[in-house]
Amino acid sequence: MRIKALVATAALMCVGAAQAAPITFVLEYAGVSGSSATASGSVTFDDALFPNELSAFFNAAGTSIGVLGFELTITGSANMDGDYTLADLGPSNGSWVWQLAGPLDLTQNLVGQANFTDFNWLCEINGGGPCAAGTPQGLGPLLIGDGLGEDLALISMTAVPLPGAVWLLGSALLGVAVRARTTGASV
Repeated sequence: MRIKALVATAALMCVGAAQAAPITFVLEYAGVSGSSATASGSVTFDDALFPNELSAFFNAAGTSIGVLGFELTITGSANMDGDYTLADLGPSNGSWVWQLAGPLDLTQNLVGQANFTDFNWLCEINGGGPCAAGTPQGLGPLLIGDGLGEDLALISMTAVPLPGAVWLLGSALLGVAVRARTTGASV
């Protein structure tokens, strides 16, 4: 009976952790209009706040759509080469654009899905202070740049899958419960 309580507690902890887990997307950008610049990085959302339905957020505070982390490295550009994080977007961590025409399949690349219409950031929300010189920001749907004519297009935004250990633990707990039920053992 004691083991049964432990298994139930562990299962509840796994369910609670799964509901509050962050979801991270890997970002890939490529230069447009002859630019050889590239960028890669990630953005992490709180999955409890992550909007995966018909939605339109323009100049939204990162906290309102669950932005927990952001990093981007740009290479091969004339003015934007470097590493950028939330702190580079200003004191309030920038403002965000997230627009969907409906739910997304998070197991696939978001770029190219019919419902994925825009993802971007701006340096400040509600006219706060300027961002650092050369810091890239949204210029249009799925497009970032320095405002000086060098732009990069978002070509891939894919979710990082849950670690295998989470699935393994869940499978083990399920196996223990099924075995206990089928053998009639008191677990």
